[in-house]
Amino acid sequence: MNIFIYLPNKKMVKKLKYTTLAALILSLIPLMTIISGWQWQPFEIGYSSKLLFLATETLTYPWVIGTNFILFSWFFWCLRDSSNTIVLLMFMIIALFIGQIFKMALKDHFHSIRPYNAWIQLHYSTQIKSFFNKDFLDTPCKANVFIINDVQIPPWLVKHWLQATEFSFPSGHTIFSATWALVGVGLLWQNRCYCTVILVMIWVSAVMSSRLIFGMHWSKDLFASIIISWILAILTLLGLYNIKAIFVKYPGLKRKVSYLKD
Repeated sequence: MNIFIYLPNKKMVKKLKYTTLAALILSLIPLMTIISGWQWQPFEIGYSSKLLFLATETLTYPWVIGTNFILFSWFFWCLRDSSNTIVLLMFMIIALFIGQIFKMALKDHFHSIRPYNAWIQLHYSTQIKSFFNKDFLDTPCKANVFIINDVQIPPWLVKHWLQATEFSFPSGHTIFSATWALVGVGLLWQNRCYCTVILVMIWVSAVMSSRLIFGMHWSKDLFASIIISWILAILTLLGLYNIKAIFVKYPGLKRKVSYLKD
């Protein structure tokens, strides 16, 4: 029995390079916060902050369903002349599912407290009962205390905190959005869909920034999430390439095949 592994051609190598470069660009966001020594604390909510909140809400249930539909529909349109759009959907579903499994496993393993949680403990001396059972802020009266005592914390942000019962490390929002973005860079940049790639990268940057600004994640959470997304994106692109190589005959492709015999 022969197992065929189709080695990446020059075009595929460029896709992997673009994807890696995009991951490094996204890494600049947590890197800048580390270099500057930035730490989360309540801030005055302005118009820009509300726009960032809308960005983070695109990956909050049930809006995440619409976000996935829009992204895949737009990718489908951009790749309408390609023969592997359905395969792309299958690989993206698998990649996103694996990403969420990694997220849940790492959260349950590390039990990393969220930045806003640490700030509340420090400034309000609040003893978080059964935190490791994910019962943080389990009563409305605690949320009301925060709203009354600190006018810088708006009710919609407290509500968002109440819904975030999981631990901090890593960022599920970042894994989800960055996986879409990095796969998009790999597939669309060489197709000259520059505006689409730039818009998706801006969206991911807004999502990542919102997770920091609203006290949901530490910089290390974003770093780890980008690495996970990069791995998932690379595997997705390689999977698509091999599927296409198997079912589509390229001139001279057989010369680039490695054979593994059992």
